[in-house]
Amino acid sequence: MICEKCGEELGNSFRYCRVCGTPVPSADSSDDKKALLLAGAENIAGAEKFFIDPNERLVGVLGKDYLLGYLGGKGLRRGFVAVTDRRVYQKGKAYVQRAGRMSLLRAKGSAVIDLADVTGTRIFSSSNLPRLILCVLFFVAAAGAGVIAFAGYNTRLFCYIAGVLLLLSAVCLLGYLVSRRGLITITYKSGGVSLDRKWFRKEEFYEFQRQLYLAKDILIEGYMNTPYGGDSRR
Repeated sequence: MICEKCGEELGNSFRYCRVCGTPVPSADSSDDKKALLLAGAENIAGAEKFFIDPNERLVGVLGKDYLLGYLGGKGLRRGFVAVTDRRVYQKGKAYVQRAGRMSLLRAKGSAVIDLADVTGTRIFSSSNLPRLILCVLFFVAAAGAGVIAFAGYNTRLFCYIAGVLLLLSAVCLLGYLVSRRGLITITYKSGGVSLDRKWFRKEEFYEFQRQLYLAKDILIEGYMNTPYGGDSRR
């Protein structure tokens, strides 16, 4: 056995490279991953109509209830992501980032991503920070107008100005709170697809994420075992 990182020749019993410390995969690690992938694979009749290749195997779905409702003719209220052993398919509502702002796509949106291009998944919160900054500025200005009014300088005018500024501050704060959302994002080489985390159960996302990475690992290992994979100098 040869270390994939430094090329050191190792015995079959080695678990780590004695030179660089890289973990050495066991001979049956790929088979174990395939067994785990198949154990969690989805079997949804009709889902194959979304696939580019009819031979693809569905291995995980984020938003299974939405997918089943869509296949049953109930329409698509939100969105789902399906992962096969070769690609990732998104259909329905999703969020995209343009010019630093998150915008919601229509329910007709869709995307197809090669599994090998997926770079990661993450859960994060998105909000409109400029609205929060405006809220603070309006509040500070309202406080300043209130101080001037309290000091007796044109009390009626500055009380009116303070009230208007407080109203604007409240509107900005409300807009900020409404714009806040937790997003589940699947990133790939040229961008990402984000869906509202409130649409899915936490356990559903974690299971989908596990299946996604298992499928990606198996795909990469399969490529590395081909004559064109790995380092051609070995």
